[in-house]
Amino acid sequence: MTAKDIKEAHSLSITDLMNSKLQSVNVNDYQGNPFQMDLQYRGFTAGPQIGTPQGLSVFFDGIRVNEPFGDVVNWDMIPLNALSSFDVFPGSNPIFGLGT
Repeated sequence: MTAKDIKEAHSLSITDLMNSKLQSVNVNDYQGNPFQMDLQYRGFTAGPQIGTPQGLSVFFDGIRVNEPFGDVVNWDMIPLNALSSFDVFPGSNPIFGLGT
């Protein structure tokens, strides 16, 4: 997705954007907070709740944003206005490091 696509989507959060624009992406709103949702992509999960088995690696400008404790992802810490593009890569790739 390009910056133009992101801006025209008028999404509330990055998880809302991915849920509405990308295929194979589902979100679960378990706390009633649109900024802290679990994201599922092809059976793998990334979310802010500790204890949820995490299976996705999230990178922002080449830096992994999964937290070291519990490997959770705080989606509310990724501002939409700072994104110039957005990519989703399926499958495992050793280029991104261990556990991806």
